[in-house]
Amino acid sequence: MIAAEASPPKPTFAPFTGLPALPALATLQARKQWVVWDYRLNKGGTKWTKPPLRAADCTNASHSEPRTWAEYDRAEYAARRNGLPGVGYVLTQDDDIGGFDIDGCRDAETGTLAPWAADVLALAETYAEVSPSGRGVRIFALGKPEKASKCDPAGVEVYAKERFLTVTGRHIAGTPTEIRPAPRTLAALLARIEATTAAIEAEKEKIREAAATQAAGERSGVGAQFKRAAGVGTGATSTFFRDVNSAAFANLGAWVPALFGSAAIPNTMGYRVSSAALGRALEEDLSITGQGAKDFGVGDMGDPKGGSRTAIDLAMEHGGAPDAAQAALWLCDRLGIDPASLGWRTGCRRQETPGQGAGGQKRGGNGQAEDDGFGPKAAGPSGARRPDGQEKPAIVNDRGLLMGAFRDRLDIALRPEKAPAYPVDALPTLMADMVAAMADLVQAPDTLCAHAVLSAAVLVTQGLADIHLPNTSRAMPLSLFLLVVAASGERKSSCDGLALKAVAQLEARLSETYADEMRTFRADRAAYEGEVSKIKADRKIEADERKQKLRALYEPEEPTAPIIRATEPNLEGLLNLIAKGRPSLGVFTAEGGSFLGGHGMNEDAKTRTLTGLSTLYDTGAAQRVRAREITILDGRRVSISLAAQAKIAAALLGDELAQDQGFLGRFLVCYPDSRIGTREVRLAPTGTDPRVEAFTDRVRRLLDLQDGSKAPLRLPVLVLDGEAWEVFRAFSQAIEDNLGDGKHWHPIRAAAQRMAENVGRIAGVLHLFAHGGTDQPIDGDTMVSACEVGAFYLKEALRISGGVMVDAETQAANDLATWIESRSGDLIAPSHIQRLAPNALRMNAAKTRERIRLLCEAGRLEAVGEADIDGKHYREAYRVNRLGKH
Repeated sequence: MIAAEASPPKPTFAPFTGLPALPALATLQARKQWVVWDYRLNKGGTKWTKPPLRAADCTNASHSEPRTWAEYDRAEYAARRNGLPGVGYVLTQDDDIGGFDIDGCRDAETGTLAPWAADVLALAETYAEVSPSGRGVRIFALGKPEKASKCDPAGVEVYAKERFLTVTGRHIAGTPTEIRPAPRTLAALLARIEATTAAIEAEKEKIREAAATQAAGERSGVGAQFKRAAGVGTGATSTFFRDVNSAAFANLGAWVPALFGSAAIPNTMGYRVSSAALGRALEEDLSITGQGAKDFGVGDMGDPKGGSRTAIDLAMEHGGAPDAAQAALWLCDRLGIDPASLGWRTGCRRQETPGQGAGGQKRGGNGQAEDDGFGPKAAGPSGARRPDGQEKPAIVNDRGLLMGAFRDRLDIALRPEKAPAYPVDALPTLMADMVAAMADLVQAPDTLCAHAVLSAAVLVTQGLADIHLPNTSRAMPLSLFLLVVAASGERKSSCDGLALKAVAQLEARLSETYADEMRTFRADRAAYEGEVSKIKADRKIEADERKQKLRALYEPEEPTAPIIRATEPNLEGLLNLIAKGRPSLGVFTAEGGSFLGGHGMNEDAKTRTLTGLSTLYDTGAAQRVRAREITILDGRRVSISLAAQAKIAAALLGDELAQDQGFLGRFLVCYPDSRIGTREVRLAPTGTDPRVEAFTDRVRRLLDLQDGSKAPLRLPVLVLDGEAWEVFRAFSQAIEDNLGDGKHWHPIRAAAQRMAENVGRIAGVLHLFAHGGTDQPIDGDTMVSACEVGAFYLKEALRISGGVMVDAETQAANDLATWIESRSGDLIAPSHIQRLAPNALRMNAAKTRERIRLLCEAGRLEAVGEADIDGKHYREAYRVNRLGKH
């Protein structure tokens, strides 16, 4: 059942005292189009509304009835006399004034505007004021919009006529004090509505497709695999939701009155619910008939569905159902229908999907179970040839769960398989949308974008909770260590800049006051030290009195450092920062060489650095021991997010000490395929992307939940529900079963053994980013998503260990072979390379011959001695072997 909401408390307000003397308000006051307003509960008692009232007797007014309006002076008098919150102005066809609302864009306490709203107001075309709640903005403009537009997700409303607008007189500085034409402002608001509507519809389509795919049992991702292995239910068939809606519209009486109560007015066709009963100041009603439902109040105001609604939509919008599944189950309960009879599935431990045997394993063409890295192995013979003439990888998996590298007979270095796709769809909607927006705007690889988005999510959630996994004895931090390998010019900094926009804004605000706080601290410190010296030098007091006076002094505390991200600290600097700064920090840099190549990673300090960072990762604790000081730090959280070029990353990944210490096993590493050379040169985007703004707003809200003091963190602990534990257990067991000698994960045991823990941390991050709270356990679907992300990083670890990154000289030899094969003719001489090759490949004679030797050993070239090439005789020539070209 869907529980009825309790009546919310009435909003607090200051009684209206009049409007300031501003030209814009004088323009409105000259017209007899004024009403008053008050807070009134809707008929269901669930929401406070602001209906227009007559100035004469405070009864209901109408935006379409001029006889219910009054002059401004009468409205002001009525509001003052009755202690009402305010007055309002009614837009008409004849006054040549339009009204624009920007909702939920302002911090009521600080006045800070959302970036997109600030951009709109920065146009400064016409008068703008703060809404009664303080959380929105009202704009009056000269000139009528062509039509009304409304989009709640975008936070934008545009009105031309027959609309009552509250007027507060709280002018927003920087905007004109007159009502002026505002064509660019209107265009910006309509563009936001259009972009938001398109994004919503695209997201709904994506959700519909994903739901249908998952419901039909077609999803074959790692998380779903373990959900099946754990015997966890998968939901519904692809026709379930359609059939529920059909049944609901065939029996309206079973659920409409239960959903809307007495507000549902029966008629010959079905039911009608008035706009007033729904708590909104619109004339058009909600109609529900056997043919469907239509909300005429929003049908022509930018609603993505044009007002059309299903029964499931209504249960979610007006009944509080959290999702379509719960809405559908509630409808089944009201209809007296067994959900299973319509296709709802509650469990599938023994259920098979197409192409699977009873054990749930995918079958190959010969009927044998294929190996996906999480189950039994049935691989082909080693060294089998591919159809293109290349050898199969040493590690084979047709489902993509394992990733190896294959050696072409004529290749010098291992040629890696294509990088696997990041499971973007497994991320919460706001994160997935941000990845898509970033890929569009920055034109960086999806994996690089996802790396930046996940890193930002970790940074703003690690300070909110820890997580306890049932197979461990203690709670652990949500911190993660992440490394992305990417070439220079892959736009790593741009990705971080977008993902961490809200973090940068907070750091900027903190820095504005930090300098003044430090000056005050130094002055207070000097005064304190002066008092200490004075008491110590006072020979007239005894030792006990001196001790009491020293204890009574207030020792000033250094202000909290305004740093949330450190770029290149050594371990000592990082410990100093978390001692003097915020307890939750990140080491974030798009130039990983500055960190990996810094003083903290030289041979003398490396062991101390690796051990210290590993301890912070494991427990959030650290020790700082000096000659005259011992500091024990606990309750800290530190994440690392690095982007590094291949050569720098290879040095870390190949470091034996880092491997032995388990430091590398803690890292989630990826190496996306480059987009350099495929990007479109185009104008920089104008305006704001609603996907970016939505993500940034969520990051900002999560930052606001964190304690900005230097006090150690004492965090609540997230736990798993039963379904999440079963999925996690199955994932962990599958990894453990494949760690032994000769098993799939054996080459990357350090990363594989840590992956289950990392998956738990990822689940906590996804849960907090999606929901923000710690009162609910992590559910099975969130754990499925975390397993998908963890499996991706396992694939990448195996792929990278298979030889994706090679040393610079081997890469140069490969590049030289590629250039040679691109030329016409079958013969080449060393002098051709020295004169005609790309500048980066032209070397002295000794280096050129060394590379030719490598190419001969690899079979790419064959020495032929003297030969004539293009009519010219050469004493040393080589035949180009193109058999390996593909």
